[in-house]
Amino acid sequence: KILVSQPGDKDSLFTGIEALKFIRGGGFLCIAGDIGWTDPGSRLKATFFGRPVFLPAGPHTLALVSGAPILTLFTFRLGRGKYRFHILPPRCVKAASREKRNDAIQESAQIYASNLQEAVEQYPYQWHVFESVFLNAELNEE
Repeated sequence: KILVSQPGDKDSLFTGIEALKFIRGGGFLCIAGDIGWTDPGSRLKATFFGRPVFLPAGPHTLALVSGAPILTLFTFRLGRGKYRFHILPPRCVKAASREKRNDAIQESAQIYASNLQEAVEQYPYQWHVFESVFLNAELNEE
């Protein structure tokens, strides 16, 4: 089973408990790692090109709670009808104790931000994000 999340999904599979059930039932959940469609309070701060950004906590939290690995995937267009798929090795989000869960989730988000930065450096005109992640980070500074 494969399911892809989309902006605007409300009261559907993408509530936390339902997403967890889907994963635990053997489902493969696809979630954009650079777009937050949820409450800004559920975003994680990371460093991206030397600047603070906010990334969604959902993928990292679900990986920790479910035990499912994160597979980071990037797709690049090489030409007409030609694409390159870059899939990074599976990565598990694990915490040594309950007290370390937030640290593990934060570390996972930073790893994703670093992977995304490498991809954007390689193919700078192929990262399509429709909201300013930098602006959101600056506006939400504590």
